[in-house]
Amino acid sequence: MKLSILSFITLGVASVMAGSASVCPSDNTHATGAALQNIVDYKKGNHQLMAGYFRSWRDKASSTANKVSMLDLPDCLDIALVFPQGDEPAAFWTALKDTYVPALHTRGTKVVRSVGIAQLIDSTWANTPAGWQGLADALLKKVDDYGLDGLDIDVEQSLSAAQLQQATGVFNALSKKLGPKSGTGKLLIFDTNGDGSQPLWRNVYSTVSYVLIQSYGRSPSSLQNTYNSFKSYISSKQYLIGFSFYEENGANWGDTTSPITSSRAWQYAKWQPSGATKGGIFSYAIDRDGVSIGDNRLQPTDFTWTRKLISAMNPIFITVVSREKVNFELAMYKGYLNKGHITFSPNDSKTRPLLHKIARRSGMFSVMQSTWCTFRIFRDRRRTRSQHARVDKIFISAVVAGCYIAFSSSVCLVINTSPGMQESAPGYIRMISALAFPLSLVMIVLTGTDLCTGSFMYTTLAALHRRISTRQMLMHWALTFFGNLAGSLFIVGIVIGYGGVLDNELYRDQAIKFAHESAYTPMWYQIFLRAICANWLVSLACWLAFQARDGAGKIAAIWWPVFAFVALGLDHVVANMCFIPTAILLGSPHITVSYYIWKSMTPALLGNIVGGGLCVATLHWYLHLTGTTEPIPIDGRLYIKSVPSLMPEKV
Repeated sequence: MKLSILSFITLGVASVMAGSASVCPSDNTHATGAALQNIVDYKKGNHQLMAGYFRSWRDKASSTANKVSMLDLPDCLDIALVFPQGDEPAAFWTALKDTYVPALHTRGTKVVRSVGIAQLIDSTWANTPAGWQGLADALLKKVDDYGLDGLDIDVEQSLSAAQLQQATGVFNALSKKLGPKSGTGKLLIFDTNGDGSQPLWRNVYSTVSYVLIQSYGRSPSSLQNTYNSFKSYISSKQYLIGFSFYEENGANWGDTTSPITSSRAWQYAKWQPSGATKGGIFSYAIDRDGVSIGDNRLQPTDFTWTRKLISAMNPIFITVVSREKVNFELAMYKGYLNKGHITFSPNDSKTRPLLHKIARRSGMFSVMQSTWCTFRIFRDRRRTRSQHARVDKIFISAVVAGCYIAFSSSVCLVINTSPGMQESAPGYIRMISALAFPLSLVMIVLTGTDLCTGSFMYTTLAALHRRISTRQMLMHWALTFFGNLAGSLFIVGIVIGYGGVLDNELYRDQAIKFAHESAYTPMWYQIFLRAICANWLVSLACWLAFQARDGAGKIAAIWWPVFAFVALGLDHVVANMCFIPTAILLGSPHITVSYYIWKSMTPALLGNIVGGGLCVATLHWYLHLTGTTEPIPIDGRLYIKSVPSLMPEKV
């Protein structure tokens, strides 16, 4: 959601506080109608997945002593993995086919059967292409007979050469009907406690939908190394890590110690691979959700842990504006929030009217974008561009931005060529220049080109929140800086030089005078300090523009901070790339290239880095992206009792 101009103005006077709420309902009731459709829409969107292994022998259909049914699984679970022991009664398989699978499909939950690798290396089948296909067909029958959505292959042993050949052949045969190569939408999952060096994995990774890493009992600090062994073969969105609930009379992995926010499972939910986003997490023995470690009784569950972990990965944010005025926001992912009888989905065509209805009920006159949400989107957008944009495209984009700045700088030189006004009303002529200069940043923001001073803010924010590396940040700075320089020099050399735009003697004198006052007269430290304030204002303009809903809002957001920086005569390193080289080209007696680099470019560059990177990115990261423990009041009551920390995920 973007700001209207009215709500943009309101943002300046409203008191805003953000916290994370549940993407799952507050209880484990099952949705119907529009609420159910919202859940299905959420699952179709870009989010981190939650999968769970349900032990078939502990389903109610397997024994009357059991307390949990697959029907009890929460609506927001993405993948239910059927994990049989092998001696389940026929009643379970009948219930799975006739009741569980249809019900879970209605909720948008995929149901996948887990089989051990031993079933793929069954020696009763010939180790030949025909044998591989026959064995694959037998395994596919386990899927088709029950209307399932795929197979999960549990790989926890080393294979001989013959077994490796057979397993590879069966995987390839399965891939005709399952996995990304099949085009059927059905899943083929590689589930293992090993790493990416396994020969079988390297043989079959292209056939796999997801890889599930059994990380039970492992230190979160080890997760990155395991991921590194897989990342050459799959995207991060195919990579899920798993923890285990405590099995009755089973191993104590220590993954689910209370409270949940201090548990290993929670750390797994918040963990992200360096510079990427994981596919999600999974749990083993999901039917034991919430059971205390050491408690061996069979117990019912409302899947509180599962629902909270889903929400930790896929937060929706509640923004409290002024007193008990509530705005419901989506941060990054599709989702829904169920408060009383009100449920919404961000991409639902009915979302906007519903949000306004909620706003009216809570006393709000407009729906506002939270500052936290804005900065999180900033962070992840810059992460995407810094990681995935081609170097040549970033550079060319920066060249274009440099041209735009040079155009506005040249206009300012022309406007300032008013000797009479400079003597009698210097503030007035500077104000006119300040009104014209923001045109360049408007063009840059609306066309999406790259200005290095904007990069100092965006990429610093992304690096602080560990979405890009310091190396990626510095690389983006360098590309945009030299691209801006190339664009500015192109306009100076071609348009001003060969084009003769400033050939008039008054224009030439003003250009040299302006450069002299900018680079020659002030001290080095004065330029540095002016540059800090310049990019503080320019970066603030970029941030405010991002919150605007439409072009008019963006222009209004940009114009006034940039107006202030020009009216005050502050130093912007890219603007100076036009002003100073123009004076050198026109024969300035005091300024040379080396003098310009040391006396003007260097302090302006360093000051702009501090202004954008520290005064905007770091300051607002601290204010809006670090944790709070304040409760959030909604309609006079506490909707959530504690707000999880929004500090960066550990990597």
